[in-house]
Amino acid sequence: GLDGVLIGPNDMTYNLGIPRQYFHSTQVEVVDEVIKKARAKNIGVGIHVVYQDSYEQVARWAKMGANIILHWVDIMAFRIAMNQELDALRKALEE
Repeated sequence: GLDGVLIGPNDMTYNLGIPRQYFHSTQVEVVDEVIKKARAKNIGVGIHVVYQDSYEQVARWAKMGANIILHWVDIMAFRIAMNQELDALRKALEE
């Protein structure tokens, strides 16, 4: 049988015809439905979330029963941290 489902939101948005529109109502509804159906059959379900400003969305899905949450990837965290550091350095150089 099936032990778990892992949702890939990037692929999903492309398949839905709404590329990278992670907050689009259609994408949100499909994720909701996958979580509900999987959990109703006691199947683990998760999502790989690698886009910014997703905290509320991820928390909502976790409360709905998503029990595997892959949040971010190391290279994105590094990029954001480096951008913040470089912005601070540029600001210091302007002073």
